[in-house]
Amino acid sequence: MEGLSWCLSLHMQPKFIFTDCLNLVSKVIGKWKDNSALSSLVSKIRQSFSYFPASSLHHLSRQFNVEAHHLAKEAIRQRRDS
Repeated sequence: MEGLSWCLSLHMQPKFIFTDCLNLVSKVIGKWKDNSALSSLVSKIRQSFSYFPASSLHHLSRQFNVEAHHLAKEAIRQRRDS
């Protein structure tokens, strides 16, 4: 969600968006109404994707996402501490 907000604020239009959460990908891409604990997040992500009509969401195994995961955690920590 943070990445989508960041892209929106910079007027970026990414072609591909990756996450290591397969469950989230299937819920966001799915056409059914999500009633899980993630439903609020799924709804927000679906709404955010309306700003990125050419973008597609894909699963990326965590083993290939380690550096991005660490960078995201560091960015969140710095934002919290400032």
